[in-house]
Amino acid sequence: MQLVEYAKSRSREKLPPKIYAALVRSMAQNFWAMLSGAVCSAAAALMTALKTGDVWIWPCAAAIIIIGTLRAFQMRAFERRHPTLTAEEASEWEPEYLVGAVAYACALGIWSVVVLLGTDDPVAHMLCTTVTIGYAAGGAARNYGRPWIVQLHLLFSCGPMSVALLIHGNPY
Repeated sequence: MQLVEYAKSRSREKLPPKIYAALVRSMAQNFWAMLSGAVCSAAAALMTALKTGDVWIWPCAAAIIIIGTLRAFQMRAFERRHPTLTAEEASEWEPEYLVGAVAYACALGIWSVVVLLGTDDPVAHMLCTTVTIGYAAGGAARNYGRPWIVQLHLLFSCGPMSVALLIHGNPY
């Protein structure tokens, strides 16, 4: 709950209401891009689970599939409900978006940790790191107007992956 309260307190700092609403609206646009990203991430997670046979990857793949699909359909519902967006509506929507974004970032971060520390398969390692980094890049592009959301994306997706790479200790 602290995350949601933090989002509400930071939602409109120093931005004119129309600009703030436009930035928040831009985060929820393009349902198809979000859905296709979720499908591709899910495919990669499923491939790592199948290839390695590690049973701990399956719950990670399930979380990526479920959270990614829910986020995509949350955005689709948002697009339909809010063809235009006021600053007040934006300040209500942004925390919802934030929770989904952080949950998805956590799912990818945990998947990376499980794959990197639980297997010695270089293909699985490459898949989880490239998907996680690609997600971080896409998240930065989608949320460019809300830098602290980008920072949370990086913290919860690439942070765990980076720690796992350090613990793994293999330069390759």
